[in-house]
Amino acid sequence: MSSVPQIRAILQRVLGPRADELARETGFVQRRRVLAGADFVQAVVFAALQHGQPTSEEISEMLGRRSVEISESGLSQRFTERAAHVLLRLIHELVHEPLQADQPAPVELLQRFEAVEVEDSTTIRLPPALAHVWKGCGGGSGQSKAGIKLHVRWDLKQGGLQGPVLTDAKCADQASPLRQRGIAKGVLNITDEGYCSLEWLKQQKGFFLTRPRSTVVFLSATSRQELELEQIGPQVSNGTWQANVLVGREARLPARLILVRVPEEVIEQRRERIRTDAKRRGKQPNPQALLRAQWTILITNVAQEKLSLSEVLVLQRARWQIELLFKRWKQGDQIDEWLPGRRSKWRTLCELYAKIIAVLIEQWFLVAATWHDPYRSLAKAAKRVHQAAGELLSALVGETNWQRVTTRLIRAMQACRVHRRGKHPCHAQLLLDGLDWSLT
Repeated sequence: MSSVPQIRAILQRVLGPRADELARETGFVQRRRVLAGADFVQAVVFAALQHGQPTSEEISEMLGRRSVEISESGLSQRFTERAAHVLLRLIHELVHEPLQADQPAPVELLQRFEAVEVEDSTTIRLPPALAHVWKGCGGGSGQSKAGIKLHVRWDLKQGGLQGPVLTDAKCADQASPLRQRGIAKGVLNITDEGYCSLEWLKQQKGFFLTRPRSTVVFLSATSRQELELEQIGPQVSNGTWQANVLVGREARLPARLILVRVPEEVIEQRRERIRTDAKRRGKQPNPQALLRAQWTILITNVAQEKLSLSEVLVLQRARWQIELLFKRWKQGDQIDEWLPGRRSKWRTLCELYAKIIAVLIEQWFLVAATWHDPYRSLAKAAKRVHQAAGELLSALVGETNWQRVTTRLIRAMQACRVHRRGKHPCHAQLLLDGLDWSLT
């Protein structure tokens, strides 16, 4: 696989000479005595990849693979603001590396587009002492004064990842730096309602599929009269309705409106969430939101000839894959965890940045090794990458053979698969079998 040697080339260059160069530029290393920039970066990154929450001893073990010996107190003193700057600048460079699968996923539904991008963000709360570095959402109930938001676009066709791009946690999804790139011609962009800006969508060359905001109005494409959803919306569970409409009283975005009636228990669950959220904000629940909780509501500019209604529902459900990506990063890679009170704020930040680099490496191997198989289990395969982290570092520095180590790793990753399910079809089944699967 050509992408596997590419991973090695990127890591050798960016986590090697480039890390040394940045260490000198930032003043993290002024005179090399024991620990060079590349030594520090590679040790904390691969320790994070293997352990999630690495101890000083585990980082020292990785340093040993680079023939570096340093005391625990000496290592602790290296977690400084300058060290954090080095790691952050490396993140900025690594997220621009264009690594994707050699061959696109063998799914005809995805082949209809140049790319099928799911887009979302996830927030990580940080210790309040870091509020001057990354601003949170105010420090109110359930919030933190310090926090960081990771913005991501993920192509389900060839696995390429845009991001994570880092911003303050208080940054709105519509202000994501990735939105500046727009939607290219032939690309399908799938998002949730937090990204639904009608004026922005009107400017795009590509395709969109999104949930509109609960307050938006829909106009008949012919009469320009406002549509009453309670009159046209299906009343039977899993019933559907679709039509070409104009979205927004002012924007008048041409789109295809799709309504799917959800079961009564789902309606109640949605309404309870709306009421709870309103109470938390000290407001009354929005009557329109409560009304529209009866349906899953989608808008898209993909014509029915290109995507049937059931295929639209399958692709919207595929948006859940980016939620599983964040779940894997948080539960498997422990990207949002730290040891409060036992480590300095700069060590916490350094370890967070190291984990972000680690999940990028993990993602690259997942794409290189498994993307050809729709039934791949990314969660299981990611664990194989964690287990091989020490061997990968040894191979990267030339102590062992890179090809032998990665061949063994890829073989283990490719054995990680999910099984077909009868009652609740998995992601691969929905994409391949074209099931008429209604969203709830």
